[in-house]
Amino acid sequence: MISILAPPPRTLLAQGKASRKFFSDEDRILLEDRETTLEGQDKASLLRFIRKMLQWEPGKRSSVKELEEDEWNRKNT
Repeated sequence: MISILAPPPRTLLAQGKASRKFFSDEDRILLEDRETTLEGQDKASLLRFIRKMLQWEPGKRSSVKELEEDEWNRKNT
C-alpha cells in the first residue's frame, strides 16, 4: 500500500507505538505511474475507483454499494 498511497497520514502514525521505526518521509511511486495500460478518461476513472478502496483510514473507504455504483465499475462489469 505504501508504494501506491505513500506513507499513512501523520495522524494515523501518531497513534502507533512503533511508527517511527518503520515510517519516514521518502519518495513514493505514484498510482498514475503504475497504471500503464489505460489512457485518458478510462485511466482517470480507474484511478478514482482504486483510490475509493485504498484508503489508510477505514472510515474514508467507500462502501461496497458506493463501489458498485461507481462510474468505472458500471462501465467495466
